[in-house]
Amino acid sequence: MRPGDVPAGLREAIDAYYAGVLQSVAVELAGADDAGYWLGQVALESVIAQRMAARAVVSIHRALLAGATLAQAADAAGMTCAEAAGRWRSWADGQRQLRRQVPGLGLSEREYLRAVAAVCAGPPETGHAGGETQIGSPHP
Repeated sequence: MRPGDVPAGLREAIDAYYAGVLQSVAVELAGADDAGYWLGQVALESVIAQRMAARAVVSIHRALLAGATLAQAADAAGMTCAEAAGRWRSWADGQRQLRRQVPGLGLSEREYLRAVAAVCAGPPETGHAGGETQIGSPHP
């Protein structure tokens, strides 16, 4: 796979990456270090990482609603509480905007406020690498 041929969807990118990993054994054994092949793998890895980072924010949101603390979510993601809160806030703001534009989609105010309560519960916590949680006001 060449960099320009990278599928945009996560599942397709994972399938293409897996096929590339299987192919890499043959490429490496043959000693054929083709830069284009490796650049294609880099492109696939980048697409997968971007898509999974977006999914991780949704999982943080669901974990908060299920009773996890922000510190637990941050530790699971390998980031600070401030990073987790910032990523969640950015995602949540976009979801709230989507809800305003297209009723029935996005994040409801009720669900948003439940998650904010989970994020802001108790004293500021430090996460994986320290840092205070600053999520902002739970009111729009």
